[in-house]
Amino acid sequence: TEAAALQAALDDIGAEEYAWENSSRRNSIFSTPYPQGTLVVYAHSDTIALAYRFEIVSVRPYQEYVIYIDAQSGKVVEKHVTSCQFSATTTVNTVHSGSRQITTEYSSGSYTLKDYTRGNGIITFRGDSLDYYSSDNTWSNMSDYDRIALDAHWGVEATYDYFLEKFQRNSYDGLGGQIKLFVNDVLEGANASWYSSSHSIHYGRTNTAPFVDLDITAHEIMHGVTNSTSKLRYYGESGALNEGLSDVFAVCVEKYAKPNNGDSIWIFGENVKPGGVRNLLNPVCRFYKGTGWYDEEGHEKDIHYLSGVFSYWFYLLAAGGSGTNEAGVNYSVEGIGLDNAIRICYQMNMHHLHSNSNYFDACLSSYLAAEELGYSDYIEQIRNAWTAVGVEMLAHTYISGSSMVCGSTEYTYSIVYSPYIYSLELVGADAQQFSLYTSGDTCTVTPLVSNRELNEFIQLSVRYHVKL
Repeated sequence: TEAAALQAALDDIGAEEYAWENSSRRNSIFSTPYPQGTLVVYAHSDTIALAYRFEIVSVRPYQEYVIYIDAQSGKVVEKHVTSCQFSATTTVNTVHSGSRQITTEYSSGSYTLKDYTRGNGIITFRGDSLDYYSSDNTWSNMSDYDRIALDAHWGVEATYDYFLEKFQRNSYDGLGGQIKLFVNDVLEGANASWYSSSHSIHYGRTNTAPFVDLDITAHEIMHGVTNSTSKLRYYGESGALNEGLSDVFAVCVEKYAKPNNGDSIWIFGENVKPGGVRNLLNPVCRFYKGTGWYDEEGHEKDIHYLSGVFSYWFYLLAAGGSGTNEAGVNYSVEGIGLDNAIRICYQMNMHHLHSNSNYFDACLSSYLAAEELGYSDYIEQIRNAWTAVGVEMLAHTYISGSSMVCGSTEYTYSIVYSPYIYSLELVGADAQQFSLYTSGDTCTVTPLVSNRELNEFIQLSVRYHVKL
């Protein structure tokens, strides 16, 4: 029947949406009636068949087809595209990033914000799921609210190029996955979100500004990368790591696409909010379970606050810094550079972090990643940075005994991740006054000076030396 033939045609085309399906589109450029089949005798080369001929227009993706369905078998006899389409590059004036080159698509007399030269496509829609159009590919006759779509489109292209160039990663999933953008989505408000189910970013808007910026775009794409790799769950410490990874990759994408931005690369969302949404140079929470970790009622704050520990660790690792942390421990980190630091993060996320990873897992993963990348010389600086934010102390075992240690005293301790080779060392102001012997899950501390009074805890620091 004609109905069965049409269903066979639609199954073969497999579009997300067709021109006649949404009533809001019927008076738009997509105004086309419900497809009607014409029964014809199809004859081409050696093929002769009784067939239904349909003209079908899809909206997502936009395409015009003529398709013939065999009236007896229901199979496709022939399908071809009737619209003239090609990719084009053009230079546009973005809102936040000035003059930039983007890739668009020409079809049926107009240009749309669709780039099929990168993976399986970068497609930018309005918040109501309609296309943006330009008759001449200059995109000059747009309000700032609409022109912000150029920032989003270029931002995803720049982020795609960064991952491909730096990590040979083809789109968020490494497989060329298509990315869809919905700009000025009023349901998002002052926010932007990555939706894993639809592989899309929804950019919100307020009464003052659309929520679009290059680092916001890179941040959201990185959520897609994380969802395709470590799958860090979006709560607690795993959620903090998820957010932290998105923030630090946003820094690197901005440095890649805007190399002259200086320290402003560390300010997240500076173009959508005065002072930025987050400051990675001075996060509210920069010490593990320290200031900014808990609210007034003693509950852990939102993961966007807890992520500051990871972000600040990354900043110190990349750029270096020294000081005294909230535990009163002095630290000094020699920066290893942005590219080296982010490679460690990428290796961590690809091969070591998992859905329930916490900050201690991240600490250990960073050492493993450095070893695998041939960055053994950087491990001490990685450790110094973790010490600065209070995470390295998670890898310590604290022992305490009587305040007077007159002879050999035995303590027990537990080691996490026992499959790895580790060593223990005494740390503290009086450490040089004691010797340390370990066996199994016990250690023996012996004073080198008799009747030496110990006025503070002896700290056993677990230093992991990974055997790969």
